[in-house]
Amino acid sequence: MSSGMYFVALPNDYLDDVIQDADNLESVESEENVKILGFDSEYGAILYLLSEDVYDWDDEDNDVYTSSFIEDSESCDAGEYLRPDEVEDVAKEFKRLTISHLKRRFDSDLFKSAINEGEIYRGNLFNNDKGFEVIASAFDSLVNFFEQAASEKNAVIFYYV
Repeated sequence: MSSGMYFVALPNDYLDDVIQDADNLESVESEENVKILGFDSEYGAILYLLSEDVYDWDDEDNDVYTSSFIEDSESCDAGEYLRPDEVEDVAKEFKRLTISHLKRRFDSDLFKSAINEGEIYRGNLFNNDKGFEVIASAFDSLVNFFEQAASEKNAVIFYYV
């Protein structure tokens, strides 16, 4: 598995197995009814655009993988997780957001400044319209992932490798 941000949608009983022993995550990920979505650097840009806050990857005191939508998530050794009802809440929040909303933030001086100051990991990849297309596509994938997970009443584990 390459480095990046990963989201794993899984039945709640599988989540309980992973919470009991994080080593179970690898075997759970190979199950047929488990779905995985992975991102490279575009997740950092999405996170910034959603929260208008840059995540400090070097701050060990910071809860890993937080955003305004997942700040109440709980931790286990495998990463952060959301129970099915929380996944449904996130999916509802994502539905409220549009690509136009992201585009307005993308075009903001705040985002441009963050890129120029190196506050967004590999931000130079996102400093033009083609970069926005990558972000928009990744965001659509994230929204669809959470909508499907919510419709299937799945939990979600998310972690950075």
